[in-house]
Amino acid sequence: MAGVSQQGDWQRWLLYMLRAVAQTAQMTYEKINRILQARDAVLEVVASQGNIRRPDQLTQKIFTQPVTRVRHLTQDRTYAENTARDYLNKLVDLEVLERKTVSGNHYYINRELYAILAE
Repeated sequence: MAGVSQQGDWQRWLLYMLRAVAQTAQMTYEKINRILQARDAVLEVVASQGNIRRPDQLTQKIFTQPVTRVRHLTQDRTYAENTARDYLNKLVDLEVLERKTVSGNHYYINRELYAILAE
């Protein structure tokens, strides 16, 4: 919007900016709802396993960022290291997460969350 200050067309510029903010807000709202729906669907799968303690906390943890490591589940003492590793590997078996190994370190990718954020 060149020439706003030269032509004094502040109203048109302001309306343009307000539309941009409204569109961004709508896109963000839709993305958040998709993330929440994906999280709830994964929680159902995790809870149905029956042998995972605190499935709600595990699901919440894997939806805080698209890539998780064992330490993300152990640093606040939610799970012990072996339990965290077992649960993450179980989620790989359930195809909720994908495990990648880089330089001997295991990374667990939440493909659904990653896809939503990448759009």
